[in-house]
Amino acid sequence: MSAVSKQLADLSRKIFDRLPQNHIKSGNKIISKQLKGEKVASWFQKPLHLRVGGYSEYYQKVNQYRLDVNATAKQQGRGPPKKGAGKRSSKKK
Repeated sequence: MSAVSKQLADLSRKIFDRLPQNHIKSGNKIISKQLKGEKVASWFQKPLHLRVGGYSEYYQKVNQYRLDVNATAKQQGRGPPKKGAGKRSSKKK
């Protein structure tokens, strides 16, 4: 390569912000692509409470009933065991 073409190549690299080609994969092609997050998120429907505009009274009642059932089960000793006190850890001892 002549000196003029080398200078021209250096100038074009500076102007267009291109790296010299050394045939090594750098990942710039993937990084420069547009992100797909918005497209992927738009494939799925929003949760019902967001589509309706917040939790309705029905869902609040259902959730409160579920919490009450869990609380009574815990009082009667039928709740989930504490962390690290399950069936598997009792077998090791």
